[in-house]
Amino acid sequence: MDNVIVIRLVNGEEVVSDASRSEISGVVLKNPAALVVQAGRDGRPSVGLADYLMFSEKKEITISDEHILFSYEPNTDIKNAYSTSFGSGIVLAKSLSGSGNILPFTK
Repeated sequence: MDNVIVIRLVNGEEVVSDASRSEISGVVLKNPAALVVQAGRDGRPSVGLADYLMFSEKKEITISDEHILFSYEPNTDIKNAYSTSFGSGIVLAKSLSGSGNILPFTK
């Protein structure tokens, strides 16, 4: 889970993925998932993950650097939700400040 990052694209989308660098073409994303912010039942925002390539047989894409604004390492809740739905299934111990509002959507 060391390579899981969130990328903000120039169109405003945020994608969480297992990522690696391609020296020729940009960033390779394996099993990417879109971060979706929605209103929770209690009125507070909560975050969900949706398959970014839901209509594709191949679950790997390359994003050119010119389409990326920035990237960051997500918190433990996001990493665990991603790993549960799109990755290895391995989860990390929760931090004491975890929000618990991450909704891993099914594929």
